[in-house]
Amino acid sequence: MHEVPYIVARLSTLVFLGEEVCRNAEWLDISVNYTLDIFGAINALRKWPPILRPVIHWFLAPARKLRQRVQVARRIIQQEMERRQEEPKAREPDALDWLHEVAAGRPLDVTTAQIGLTLVTIHTTSNLLTNVIHDLAANPEYIPFLREEIQSVLEADGTFHKTSLTKLKLLDSVVKESQRLNPPGLSA
Repeated sequence: MHEVPYIVARLSTLVFLGEEVCRNAEWLDISVNYTLDIFGAINALRKWPPILRPVIHWFLAPARKLRQRVQVARRIIQQEMERRQEEPKAREPDALDWLHEVAAGRPLDVTTAQIGLTLVTIHTTSNLLTNVIHDLAANPEYIPFLREEIQSVLEADGTFHKTSLTKLKLLDSVVKESQRLNPPGLSA
């Protein structure tokens, strides 16, 4: 199941940043590992007295690793913003567009905001997907019904669209039941 966070990272990046970035291996690595690195940095900092932490973090390897990840993320986001300016094309609005709209001309660190979105998305969604897979493995009698529902929606729509998800009622019920059986506080 260690691939699940990368699948979720790719899908959420597709929604938040578009097709180009969702194929960027560096961005996907940051998306999946940044949260884990934060906890490593926190654990390293806790070993030091609070008064020294504002200085000592500059010398701790886990904190340096976080700063390096942010630099790489900043480069990737900047390249994507430049690419969009150079070749504007019609596309669905994404998180970069939303962030610029919310900023309304005020300074905004788009990279930090995007990493924040990643923090709240990747691991919670990965846990949910993993729980759903485990629950389906424990109750395989539901799989044929889910397959049938997905195939009928796919046939009706021709391909999957965001609106196709609203038609997957049984899948929605399975996910909700999995959430009920595996509350986030107990499994995260």
